[in-house]
Amino acid sequence: MEKATCFLVVILVVFPTLGLSPTGCSKGTFDDGLPSDSDTDTDSDTDSDSDTDSDTDTDTDTDGDADCTLDVLEPFDAADLPMGWEIENFDGDAYGYIWSWADTDNTTGGADGFWWINGAFGSDFNDRFITGSYTRGDCTNILLSFNHYFSNNGTDDFGFVEIEVDGGNWLTVATFNNSSNGAQDVDISSYLPSPDSEFRIRFRYIGFDDLHWKIDDFSLTATP
Repeated sequence: MEKATCFLVVILVVFPTLGLSPTGCSKGTFDDGLPSDSDTDTDSDTDSDSDTDSDTDTDTDTDGDADCTLDVLEPFDAADLPMGWEIENFDGDAYGYIWSWADTDNTTGGADGFWWINGAFGSDFNDRFITGSYTRGDCTNILLSFNHYFSNNGTDDFGFVEIEVDGGNWLTVATFNNSSNGAQDVDISSYLPSPDSEFRIRFRYIGFDDLHWKIDDFSLTATP
């Protein structure tokens, strides 16, 4: 037995707790139970937190319709004026006839309730039925729609549909002078130059000893 081997046997006797076995005792090789230099901690914790938080919040609204909220429908099913609407009477109201609500004999093409002005008496009529205020927003192709029945008894009665923008003058967008009824569509886009444009719509009835004008299903629709 070589010296190295004997030396290991002595260690085994003196230090049995090192867990060495005689069979593993050979020249130049023995397990001393201690960590070797080659036990390099290869825990290359390459936790290269490549958490490239690509959470780039690209919450940009590409729909283009975020601020296009112009969508109005007034079916006039109840007798109350819609919020913000008003009636103006410029004819002295000699017979007590102004714009009023009814729910019988709806000849507009709509159903149930409607608003109308009765001019079938010998008086000059100049009565206005005016909407609340609306804002264009980021909308285009803005369409004013309504059902109506304009009943004519001569050439001196008129139904004017008018628009007021940003408190300016009233401008006529449609005129009725002959009897007609049913659905009407008027493109009012060109009257509204900017998203901030605020506007109102007015139905103005002019007549003398004529018949009447009925309005139903007022709506404003638009596309972004």
